[in-house]
Amino acid sequence: MPYLRHLLLITLTFASGSSLAEEQTLVNDSHYRPVSEWLFGVSVGYGKLINPLNEQDDIPLYFIPDIRYYDERFSIENLDISYNLYQRKNLIVDLVGKQNLDGLYFPGKNRNVVGSLSGIPGIGQVEDGDEIEIPVPTPEQRSLSYLAGVELRYYGYLDYQLLATTDISNVHHGEELRAAVHKLLLFDAFIVELEAGLSFKSEQLTQYYYGFEAPIGVFEQNLYRPESALNYHIKLDLSYAYSQDWYLVSTIRNEWLDSSIANSPIVAKDEILSFFIGIKHIF
Repeated sequence: MPYLRHLLLITLTFASGSSLAEEQTLVNDSHYRPVSEWLFGVSVGYGKLINPLNEQDDIPLYFIPDIRYYDERFSIENLDISYNLYQRKNLIVDLVGKQNLDGLYFPGKNRNVVGSLSGIPGIGQVEDGDEIEIPVPTPEQRSLSYLAGVELRYYGYLDYQLLATTDISNVHHGEELRAAVHKLLLFDAFIVELEAGLSFKSEQLTQYYYGFEAPIGVFEQNLYRPESALNYHIKLDLSYAYSQDWYLVSTIRNEWLDSSIANSPIVAKDEILSFFIGIKHIF
């Protein structure tokens, strides 16, 4: 069903993004994780994730699950896992596993395929004022991929994150590098988190997801092989704790796609906007 794929995308896009603020709050701003603790939560509200691909519906957001576990070295945050290699007051180095997000925008076995390829347009004399309707290619099914690698986080006045991962699911054999800077502001029960970052995607990854090939004459462009890409993003998270277990939460994120991705015939937008506002309960 399409809802399963939507739920996966919702969980990865939003629930994991607030982990830094909640982790720091839970440990009284010491940057050390609580040991052997499960956290279950759910956010209910409204939001939307804009799908950048041609002929693909935007994804409405109504609820966001949040499942986490922290042990001395091992942790789970929804579908992300990590094993701690090194930890000091301001520095953490982990082995990590993370779901790649690119494949989640595409049709798959858990989501209805939207649209079909248009036929070859008729060829004839065009009078002034006439327009030829050029068929728009729609994305085909792509497999999901899982990435693993090393993550480094440094905490200070600004918090820094570096992440280097590679495909371990035998899908595209590509790599992804991420760098981000965070600023966490605490005002009693009110939490503000600002984030700016970039993501480097290797050529193998971009060609698998955003490459395009079709018979000559069907589309305006029949072959596209993207190079590596560098995307940029900014994010703002706001939350207010009005009791020990209940929070008002909101988040907005915008990602600018590299021209190598945005110029693909199957991509309709050069940026991805996502937002959510609602109420969160921690059980």
